[in-house]
Amino acid sequence: MLQRSRAPQLHAEWRRDTGRRLAAEVLQWSRAVSLENLIAIIQEDDTSNGGNKVVQEIREIISWLKNPSVVLRQAASRFFSDFTVENLIRRLDTWPARLCRVMAEIVMSVDTQMLNTLEQYLTSPAAKKRLAALQAIEYLGCTTQLREPILNLLQDPRIEVRVRVIDTLSVSSDESLLPLIPQLLTDSNTDIAD
Repeated sequence: MLQRSRAPQLHAEWRRDTGRRLAAEVLQWSRAVSLENLIAIIQEDDTSNGGNKVVQEIREIISWLKNPSVVLRQAASRFFSDFTVENLIRRLDTWPARLCRVMAEIVMSVDTQMLNTLEQYLTSPAAKKRLAALQAIEYLGCTTQLREPILNLLQDPRIEVRVRVIDTLSVSSDESLLPLIPQLLTDSNTDIAD
């Protein structure tokens, strides 16, 4: 009697595991979908049926990254391998803001080196990299985690970088900006005060 009552539960577990394995195999075989193709599918979804269906499905695949099934986690990880902060930074100037936000949401979930990469960009000798990192931080919403390297850029020799730091801090509603306002208003460049 005990075995018979356990049979439906075992069958359900087998079906769930088979479904996970099947989903993992589908992801593994469909890995040929490039970042650009996936974003194009998201754009098409936005225009065709009010949007968000594909984004919701992507969020479901993101949830598989924390799934107990190793096969499913690995397949999802491979599926999102192009979603890195570096790839986000490369596309910030060419993609619409909506797509950058969608990519940023995915990057926050899948790029385990995101904060390290951003910190490297923030401390780079190249002003272009520092500016790109600040722009990415606005999309990623990780100002608090990178507060010190960001605040260090308030002393940057390049005016564009200092202005971008203020923009980044103001977008994040970081209250650490409030005590800095008197200091910023005395900046030798009047663009900062504006």
